[in-house]
Amino acid sequence: DLTWVEVNARKSMRITLKFLRENVPGFQQAYIMDTASQIGTRGSRRLTGEYVVTWDDVMSGRVHPDPVAVLPHLGHRPEDGYPHAHLPYRALLPRRFENLMVAGRCFSSDVKANDALNWIQQCIPMGQAAGTAAALAVKRGLSPRAIDVSVLQSALLKQDVPLPGVPLKTLTK
Repeated sequence: DLTWVEVNARKSMRITLKFLRENVPGFQQAYIMDTASQIGTRGSRRLTGEYVVTWDDVMSGRVHPDPVAVLPHLGHRPEDGYPHAHLPYRALLPRRFENLMVAGRCFSSDVKANDALNWIQQCIPMGQAAGTAAALAVKRGLSPRAIDVSVLQSALLKQDVPLPGVPLKTLTK
């Protein structure tokens, strides 16, 4: 399947380039300078978590009782009507598995929410939250599900992670 996508994506680029050269003023001398070395996927398998982040969560800026990351809409600003999304810790905890967390593109979400929030810049804070929770779980001899979210949030704040309700200027460097 990836080979098929690889071949057809490159064919599509050439077709698009031809169209642009023939139909869009200023593109007559355009050319393909570079492409990625291989096709990658941004969305794939996701675990169903204790909470499934929805598109409505993303678009409303809903603040959950257990936020562990603030995720911006890439290319969109809050002042333009796009609130930041708030990731609940429960979206990192698979519903049916113990001693496991997910972070990054496999976080618990519906298709549209995942498509909006699975960029590298948004996966990094998910990983930081999951890594911090894992460290707390090991240190306390608990499963990740048993971690007190307020303790996790305090640990994240000490790492200068912005969380809802805590002004950025109060965070120390």
